[in-house]
Amino acid sequence: MTTETIAVKELNDQTRNWVLKLRLLEKYHARTSRNGQTKFQRLLFTDKQGTTIQATLFNENIDIFGTILNIDSSYTISNASVKHVQPQFKVAQHDFELIFNTKTKIVHVPDHVTPLTQEHHEFVPLSDISKHVDTETRFVCNCDLNCIYVVLRFYTGITRSFYKFFISDILAIVLEVLQPRTIIKKKTGISAHIRDIIIMDQSNSPITLSTWDEFASNECNEIELLLDSFPIITASNTKAVSYNGLSLSTTPVTIFTINKESTHYTSLRNWANDHMTQILQLKSSEPSLLKIPSITPIINLPQVKDNIIWIQASVSISKTIQRLWYLACSNCNKSVPKDCESRFTCPNCASENCEPKPRSILQLEAHDETGALPITLFGSEAERVTNITSEKISTMQTQEHEELIKSINDSKGDKTYYIRVTPSVQQAYGQDIKRWNVKEIQLGTSKLIH
Repeated sequence: MTTETIAVKELNDQTRNWVLKLRLLEKYHARTSRNGQTKFQRLLFTDKQGTTIQATLFNENIDIFGTILNIDSSYTISNASVKHVQPQFKVAQHDFELIFNTKTKIVHVPDHVTPLTQEHHEFVPLSDISKHVDTETRFVCNCDLNCIYVVLRFYTGITRSFYKFFISDILAIVLEVLQPRTIIKKKTGISAHIRDIIIMDQSNSPITLSTWDEFASNECNEIELLLDSFPIITASNTKAVSYNGLSLSTTPVTIFTINKESTHYTSLRNWANDHMTQILQLKSSEPSLLKIPSITPIINLPQVKDNIIWIQASVSISKTIQRLWYLACSNCNKSVPKDCESRFTCPNCASENCEPKPRSILQLEAHDETGALPITLFGSEAERVTNITSEKISTMQTQEHEELIKSINDSKGDKTYYIRVTPSVQQAYGQDIKRWNVKEIQLGTSKLIH
């Protein structure tokens, strides 16, 4: 007697003797767990009602089932383990996932399950991501990966653990793949491999997509080989962050596809062909300048509500007598006494085994055609203007400091900087005063293309 198939919505970890009839939508790249001991691969299925469910293969089961499962093919599936999905690893609508094992039975069926039902989309160009970055709102995206823009999609009842992040799917043209770099994570001390991709869409706003670890090694290498043809990628479940400039970043559940044919892919490819002169001009720009979305005149700053704002300005120093460095905590960068020991507990952040280090500080005025803005630069941002390390400045005499300030003022008309500022509100004399904090400064010699 044949068991009747059930809908995905009926399945939970208490269901017995179930059979699902599913169509395979995506096979994600096999990954290795952070401890390096387990290999796993996620799959995404849908049933005829359009409800998606994810499945996970571990270790040897990746090879066992990988050869018999093909995208867009339909199968009956039974005898898999059913477990509740941890929110941070959720890529499907259903709250439970399938874990395939040696007892799992998979049978190919010739008739296709009805494709995913189209859902309401709210399209957001890449240029608008700054309005959603670092917000408390939780967005969930579960689209068919055929979006020309970043797609927001909200499903009632689905939750994510990515608080303060804008979860999105993108489809974009790749302009550049930068060289890989390695960082040490402060919280864990574990090294991480990162590779940045510069991407754009029809909004003409290039942005950096940072890929981490295996994404940096696998997908980035594939994309780099196709770079001369301007490949179009989809990346689902990315997050928008404002650290070190507005950018996108992969997450543990990000999925990449490269040059995947679809109606929207064709539309973006046709747009790219029609605007190839502009794209080539952008590609020839400095990679660090590509991620600057737009320039705001200084006179308009009080009215701007965005979280990420760039101004294009020259700089000068009106306060010609000022200190150019201070002794800072190696952990929090706040000022510490000059007579502190080589290893100390910081009175500001309470961290132990901190070291005192020189840190540059520079009070400037930024000027454009519409007005001036007083700004203060610290650390590496100040070093970009002085072109001298903090350690070197700390050894200079007062006269040398004065000569350095004079040289910055003398070069005011020769250098243009792109400066990223963010607003903050401070209390002064019983009133809220809006101030602007510098987050990043880059030297630029030509105007951006918009």
